[in-house]
Amino acid sequence: MGNNVLWNAANDGHVKDVEFLLDHGADPNSHGENGESAIATADSKLYGKCRFLLETVRDHGKEDLKRPDLWEKYENKISFRRWLG
Repeated sequence: MGNNVLWNAANDGHVKDVEFLLDHGADPNSHGENGESAIATADSKLYGKCRFLLETVRDHGKEDLKRPDLWEKYENKISFRRWLG
C-alpha cells in the first residue's frame, strides 16, 4: 500500500491538484502510508492553501469550493491568525 494521490498532492503543495481531487470526490480525511492525514502533512509543510482547501471540504463539503469568495475567506483567515500573533 502506498500514499494516495490526494495525500501526495498535499505533501507536495500542489493547490490546484488538491482542489481538483477534492472537487471530484477525494476524501479530505485521507491518510498516507505513514498514518499522517493529508491535512497534517499540508500543515507540517506549511502549505496553508492546501490545508485550507482540505479543511473547508472536511468541514463544509465540496460545494464550498465553488464559493466566489473562497480565496477571500482564506485571506481573512490568514489575516486573523496574524492578528492573533
